[in-house]
Amino acid sequence: MSLSIQSRSGRELLRLSLREPGAPQTVDDLQQLLWLQGPRVKPLRQRLTLPTGVASAPKARSLLEAGHKLEEYGIRVDAGAQDFVVHFKDLGPQVSWRGVFLAEYLGPLVLFPIVFTLQLGGLDFSYAWHRALPQQRAALVAWTLHFAKRELETLFVHRFSNATMPWRNLVKNCAYYWGFATYVAYFVCHPRYTPVASHIQFWIGVLCFGIGELGNLVCHWRLRQLRPAGTRLRQIPYGFLFELVSCPNYTFEVLAWVGFNLMTQTIAGILFMLVGTLQMMIWAQAKHRQYLKEFGTLYPRSRKRMFPFIW
Repeated sequence: MSLSIQSRSGRELLRLSLREPGAPQTVDDLQQLLWLQGPRVKPLRQRLTLPTGVASAPKARSLLEAGHKLEEYGIRVDAGAQDFVVHFKDLGPQVSWRGVFLAEYLGPLVLFPIVFTLQLGGLDFSYAWHRALPQQRAALVAWTLHFAKRELETLFVHRFSNATMPWRNLVKNCAYYWGFATYVAYFVCHPRYTPVASHIQFWIGVLCFGIGELGNLVCHWRLRQLRPAGTRLRQIPYGFLFELVSCPNYTFEVLAWVGFNLMTQTIAGILFMLVGTLQMMIWAQAKHRQYLKEFGTLYPRSRKRMFPFIW
């Protein structure tokens, strides 16, 4: 009885006996053997899957995840003379999720105040602050608080199910956040910026932004409590807006940006909100499907994806 590790083209990279002493028992063991004896690819870059159509494992999943035993995927010593095949893929250079989040949020946190200062005060932030309109100062404070919150959540709240992502995502994500930060700041902090005419609209925007930020934080904290440190455990969230939608953190995120745009009212800010909302809808759809697939009939069918009672 053996375990053959093959590339997707079918080329064998490593063959292991499952009956010999020291045979791998877990996915982590297998990844270490591939690193030491196989193609010399670090575990973080390895993607291991069962061949298409193999569903003999109790978990019936094709992706072999670290932290699980091989027998959970049907790779068992007591399976008679059966040989097993696992497909290997090198994911390429990887970056930690936490590192990507910290980098992509750092840009907006730094760039908006820089553009604010350059547009309104040259190199003098104090002069820029006194010259700015109340709406521009409010925009600077709101923007800074939002991305400072994101950085702190990345450091102290979020628990990631995956350790890394391809390095290309770092470039793509930073380009998106850093580019939009500069774009929005340019128009909001422009010397000829026209403020919102209605004071009522402005204060409604402040209220929406505050509720959105606080609600988003509450959702993130509840999600943290559902995943013990160092695990990939997923549980069904309950309480708060989770009773109505699968991803209320995105719901509150959108509300915060609606508030920001009620406060500032620029085409750049609205475009940033629309693009972000579309992306969050894609993530919410995927997350909702994941909940339904993993928990089946246990998951509340009345829940929408992101917008209560609508979608």
